[in-house]
This record gives sequence, C-alpha cells and structure tokens, in this order.
Amino acid sequence: MPPRSPRRSAAQSKADKLTGTIEPTTASAELATLTALAQALSGPADLATSLEAALATVADLLGLETGWVWLLDEYGRRTGHDLTCRADGLFEVALEQGLAPDGSIVDALAPDGIMLKPSRRLWPHTEAIKAAAARHRRGDLAAQRFAEAMARRLMHLFVGRPIAGGWIDHISADGAPLVDHMPASSLYHLLLAGQVAAKGFASAPALAKAAP
Repeated sequence: MPPRSPRRSAAQSKADKLTGTIEPTTASAELATLTALAQALSGPADLATSLEAALATVADLLGLETGWVWLLDEYGRRTGHDLTCRADGLFEVALEQGLAPDGSIVDALAPDGIMLKPSRRLWPHTEAIKAAAARHRRGDLAAQRFAEAMARRLMHLFVGRPIAGGWIDHISADGAPLVDHMPASSLYHLLLAGQVAAKGFASAPALAKAAP
C-alpha cells in the first residue's frame, strides 16, 4: 500500500535526536528516515547483515505495507536471511488498517490508523496480490482468497478504463479518475503481479482469470 505518515519508531526517535526533529513534517520525516537508514548501513557488520538492517529500517519507517511483504520474502528466499516476522507484521497492518469498506486499499493512513487520504491507486493492489502470493508460499491458507479479492478490485476499479486495454492509475473514493493519462509504470506493476500470481497460485484458475 502507499506510504502512511511515518510511524514514530525507535529508529526514527533516535534519528529525531540527531536531526532536531520535533514535528513530523514531510521534510523532517524524510531526513529522519535517511539518517536512520545511514545508521543501519554504517555499522561494523558484514554486508549481508547491514543490508538486512537497512531493509528492516526502511520497511518500518516508510510504512509500505503490502509493497514490502513480497520484497522481504524474496530477499529472504534468495539470501537465507529470514525476515518473515517483519513481513508478516506489515501484512497484518495492511489488513487491519489499510482497507476501505469496499475492500480496496486507501492511499494514506495516520500513525494511529486514521485514514488521511481515501483515494486509491492502482499499484498497491498489485503489490497486495504479490504479498498474498508470498504468504501463500509459506502456507497461509487465507492468502489465496485475499489475492482473489484484490484481483477483483483491481479489475473492477482500474483496468479496462477509460478504454479497452487501458488503465486508470489514481481514483477518488467514489471511483472518479484523478488523472488524465496512463502511466507506463502501472503496466510494469500489472505485468509483474500477473507473473507472480500465475506462479504462486497455479492451482487458482479464478485468480488466473482475474489477475492482469
């Protein structure tokens, strides 16, 4: 899902002391995030440990819940560094706080879970499908149903509009388009989500039909 207003984590609190941050404005939050990331990378650890710490720091500070679940899972699968606990925590936050009543993913949340931007974008829904595939690979029996629901929302709200074969990147809470163009980056998200879904849910024809 899209970034939430940054959470006040231990890493960010530590960075705040270094940067003099008092209020979580956009500029100070970005500086705090960069400071915390630099600290995670500058320790006396080996490269793999430093990268693991950096990934954990970025995932914690930016609040990119569904987007990081699949990335952390892939990182762990390829390197042997298990970040399942952190990925699972991000996924649970997305389920508990990031969904609108219709099941789509909202644009932004406050640290306490209050919705800040009820609009929706295409790419968080593709990332949710990828996140569900990662969960499914680890044995989460409910992940397939979640992926199918996300695929239906994706196809209903964003794909095939405003023309056949097109897509809308950003919509309001009531479904009205907020952009007048089709970003090429959306196509990348759609294609990768379809690829991951086809591989991760090979026994799910409903998802294979619904996913891009």
